[in-house]
Amino acid sequence: MAGRDPLTPEDLELLVTPSKEIEARHRSFCFERDKFETRICGGERWQQLLQAHLYFDHVVTQILLDALPDPDSINVRRIGFAQKLQFVSAMALLPEELIAPIEFINGLRNKIAHVLDFEIADAAVVDLANCTPKWIREIAETEDGRSAGPLLFREILRIALFQAEVCRQRAQVNRVLARKSTLRLGAVLGGLKVPIIE
Repeated sequence: MAGRDPLTPEDLELLVTPSKEIEARHRSFCFERDKFETRICGGERWQQLLQAHLYFDHVVTQILLDALPDPDSINVRRIGFAQKLQFVSAMALLPEELIAPIEFINGLRNKIAHVLDFEIADAAVVDLANCTPKWIREIAETEDGRSAGPLLFREILRIALFQAEVCRQRAQVNRVLARKSTLRLGAVLGGLKVPIIE
């Protein structure tokens, strides 16, 4: 391949890895689901919120770490949550409709941090539900074993977090598959015989 870097062993492995296998490799949560479920099932709403916010921060941070070519150059882990979410929004790394409920959750968390006796009222739960996309709420409402009625605060936190994580996984898969396509094109243009594996 004149004028191109030679394919590395990792490049060659990626070229021969079926796309379904690539998808399976990247379809894992970046946190322990069971631990998260345990942490937000009990306690008062403010406790559920604080636990969930830690997980939202982790997922949003991971989204940036995955997407930026050199995340250490801006020290992503040291940036405040609101700024991380602004970067994620500006780079379209999460659907815009998912940014609103995450911002709302962050706003509630900020109130807890600055108001000594802040309680999360039923009205705030309704407001969070209303800013969460209907299709996401419907997923939670139709979950097996769920009692009928309005979504609980922890259910909204859970479904919004899981949707953000699913978006992170999908983006990661898309980046790896795009890299595979670029490598394949370069190999073909360079005259290399590489197996085409979908």
